[in-house]
Amino acid sequence: TFISIITGTTAIATITAPVSGQHMLVLIFTNANPGGVTTGGNIRNAVDPAQYVPVLLFYDPISGFYAAN
Repeated sequence: TFISIITGTTAIATITAPVSGQHMLVLIFTNANPGGVTTGGNIRNAVDPAQYVPVLLFYDPISGFYAAN
């Protein structure tokens, strides 16, 4: 879905695109020490999120990567 609630502490490095084409996802981490968003999969840049602060991810279907805010 557009907004995903993340409850764990494992870092996210790969996201399976839910649709083809350009799109945006919002991740909201509920843990006080979230694992964050890391590179190594299909995410172009790492983000160290704060609890309950939305992280925006923008998908580029040409490169196959998400860019995080």
